[in-house]
Parts: sequence; C-alpha cells; structure tokens
Amino acid sequence: SGSPGTRKSMPLSDIAYTVNIAFDGSGDIVTIPLSTGIATGDVTGVKAARPFTFSGGLPSVDETIEVNGTTYTFKASSASATQITIGADETATAANAASIIDANDSEVDAISSTGTLTISAAETGEYGNSITVSEAATNVTVGGATLTGGVDAVVITGDGVDFEGTALPTATLVHGLLVTCTAGSVTAAVSTILKDTVTPNGGLQTWNATGRADLLTNLTITSNAVNTVAQVVIRTS
Repeated sequence: SGSPGTRKSMPLSDIAYTVNIAFDGSGDIVTIPLSTGIATGDVTGVKAARPFTFSGGLPSVDETIEVNGTTYTFKASSASATQITIGADETATAANAASIIDANDSEVDAISSTGTLTISAAETGEYGNSITVSEAATNVTVGGATLTGGVDAVVITGDGVDFEGTALPTATLVHGLLVTCTAGSVTAAVSTILKDTVTPNGGLQTWNATGRADLLTNLTITSNAVNTVAQVVIRTS
C-alpha cells in the first residue's frame, strides 16, 4: 500500500478575515479597511415610540384613539378586540388600552405606566417612524402623528479575526475578496476599483494569487434593502 501523503500547511494568503453584517434598513453603510478587516458602522437599533397621555379626567364612551391604522373605541365595557374599557381613573384606562392594543397588533408593543400609554414598534429600525398614531378623545393627548426615534440596527460580527478568533496583523496584500448575501441586496465598492450589486444570486469577488496592494483601501458595503444579511471574506498576507 502507498504511504499517506503529506498535508501541506495553508499559506498565509489562505488566512481570511470573515465579516458578517446584518442590516435593519436600506441605505445603511459599513466600512471595512481591507488591511485589517476591522469593520465600522455597528449601530445599536432603537425602536420608534410615542406616548399617549391620559390626564385631567377620562375619555368619553365612543371616543377613539388610532394606532397603526386601527381605530380603538372607548367603551363602558369592552366587547371586542378593538374596544377599550374606560377604567376607574387615567392609570387604569391607559392600562386597559395597552392590554387591548398589545393583544390586537403584533407590529407594535403597548405598555402603560401611571396614566401614560406608550406605543413602540415591535422591532428596531427607521421603518417604525412611519407607524401612525392619533386621538379623538377627551383628556387624551399624543404629541405627533407617527412614532418617532426609530434607528436601524447594523450588527457586525467576526470582523478582524481569523477562524480561531485571533486578530490578524495588518496586511500588505489582498489575495482574495468575496462579498455574498443570504438576504436582501448590497452595493459593494472598493474605492473606484471595484463596484457591484450583490444579491443572494450573485456577488462581488476578485481572486488574485499574487496579491494586490491596490485593494488595501476601504471596502464599503451599503444595504439596498431592509433586513439584508451579507458576508465579506478577505484573504490577505
């Protein structure tokens, strides 16, 4: 029988940075210096929100509030999914409203505290800033026509390390670059050298065994769709 072959060690150019990026929204940007693979643009998402204030008394029977396109009607006793029981005081009424809205609409969260009903988007992101709210009720106020303050999350993992989690030294050559998407779409650009739209059925890639110093610049990944997931693999030496 033949002797087993000798497995050669992997050349340095086969060591790769892998950067995983999840975008909440469209138009969000991550910048990756290809010499280090350490990405910037990580943002903690914020849910859009808006409070209703119950103060000075109670709403009257058949008055209404609106959340995310649904009208909720105040009643002496709730008899449907969009009817709110008027409580003994403002705090109880706000709590009843939160319970009804939270159970009826999965796209928003509703909580109450001491006469304040706070509506927030169910997920982080700027999309929540378009969720509508309004009131047509005595002793109930809301300070705007939509939720506000929503911020898209950009979650970056695995940047600047090899497959064992060890930080790599600053590179002098780029031997390979691959950008792929499992959801959504991004525009990937390295200065003016390379630029492409990347979707789940396509990608930006360049492989050059001899290495390219001209790619040692910033790679920008811009989301073109909400809920986009991209991965960047950079081979360096």
